[in-house]
Amino acid sequence: MTTPAIMIRTATTSDVPAIVALNDGLFEEDAYQRDPTVNRERDSAESIEHFMKLVTGEASTCLLAFVDSTPVGYLAGYTSGPNSFRPIKIARLESIFVNGEWRSRNVGARLHQELARWAQAQGAERIAVSAYAANLRAIAFYERQGFTPYTLTLEHAIPSPEPARS
Repeated sequence: MTTPAIMIRTATTSDVPAIVALNDGLFEEDAYQRDPTVNRERDSAESIEHFMKLVTGEASTCLLAFVDSTPVGYLAGYTSGPNSFRPIKIARLESIFVNGEWRSRNVGARLHQELARWAQAQGAERIAVSAYAANLRAIAFYERQGFTPYTLTLEHAIPSPEPARS
């Protein structure tokens, strides 16, 4: 049995609903499982607006991976900088998601390669990504793509105040 061809292309505004649906899959599998503070009642209009800006922005991109005519993955990214703190342009891999049956079939790696080409054309010197510390599979994927730890964000919950006694 032959493996279907995977096509990667830059998304257009007509692709935004497919991107939002894939992004919903990312939230279901990642954020909602790992972060109890994430809003489960996200506004779909807000998601559409967000991805419209990324698709149409000069300093951003969205890529879609297709098998035949079915979207099976996406990647969203943008550039920032340079600034006085870090005087280089950095591409940020904002989000990436590949449907389960297409994982470990080079879809994510191909999306990352296209982001790297886009970032280089934008004049970026580095690509950065954040991941939940508990998402070991994603971290392993990013390491296979050449990412190494750079910063670490730590959080702790602030206890609720004791109720006032009367």
